[in-house]
Amino acid sequence: MIFRHKCFYVFLWVFLFLLWPEWESVAQRRLQDLVDPIQDLDREAGEAFLEEFRSLGTRADYSFKFSLRTMPRRGPERYFDGRMWGSRNRVGPITLIEIREREETDNRVRLLVQNGREAAVWKAVPGPGGLYEVTRVGVEDWFTPVMGTDYTVFDLQMPFIFWDDFDYEGVFRVRGRPCHVFNMNPPGEFAKEHSSPASIRMFLDAEFKALFRAESVNPEEEVERTFSVLDFKKVQDEWIVKTIDLRDDESLDKTRFQVNHAAMDLSLPASVFDPDNLGGRLPSVDSDRLSRVN
Repeated sequence: MIFRHKCFYVFLWVFLFLLWPEWESVAQRRLQDLVDPIQDLDREAGEAFLEEFRSLGTRADYSFKFSLRTMPRRGPERYFDGRMWGSRNRVGPITLIEIREREETDNRVRLLVQNGREAAVWKAVPGPGGLYEVTRVGVEDWFTPVMGTDYTVFDLQMPFIFWDDFDYEGVFRVRGRPCHVFNMNPPGEFAKEHSSPASIRMFLDAEFKALFRAESVNPEEEVERTFSVLDFKKVQDEWIVKTIDLRDDESLDKTRFQVNHAAMDLSLPASVFDPDNLGGRLPSVDSDRLSRVN
């Protein structure tokens, strides 16, 4: 793990800004977002903060009802409705997700996303006779869009959170929020399969210890995709992420994820998160347990 000095980081951006005019717009955006360093962590404290972030989660199981809205730069918007159930097992966070297109309800998919150091994803789609066909998603399909949205399995799984090799870049204010910035470098096996992203830049909210923004950086050090948390909401005495934008920085297409209802402090059976049950009946949550997220 390599911790780069804050002054070198600032100097590098100023150097590029002065010597290469074509980088001006990029430099302006980066320097506008990353301003006024307040207090860096040393090596040991940076590692401790990252490990704490990795271990945090909700107090118990939970369930969300959410919507997805695709907002292409050109063309019509599309709307999807979804449900998700979350828990934590010995490996790490695990999430069951179902997404349906609002206008074409037969167009739907289920995903079981296992996060952690033994990450995996399973997918179920309706087959003949209404039965679901369940498959494990291979690494080669991690970057395939899910149901025409900007989201991919990689975005849902976020394996980069657990990559061991990272550079700590300091503490910076992003939209007024102080964030610790970690540049996560992919392991060798991933890099052999995928030339991009070359790294993921994570912005971790210093107060909430939550992912505030993530940028996918290509080998030319250009930002390709940006994952941004727009707001948080306190629901049933727990803070949750309410709205997320995922933007393709090349096409400027965007997909917005928004939680509409949430149920916290649930106790879901382990069978809910068994890949063998992905095509079966989905768990139900009593309506009186669901709070509207305004």
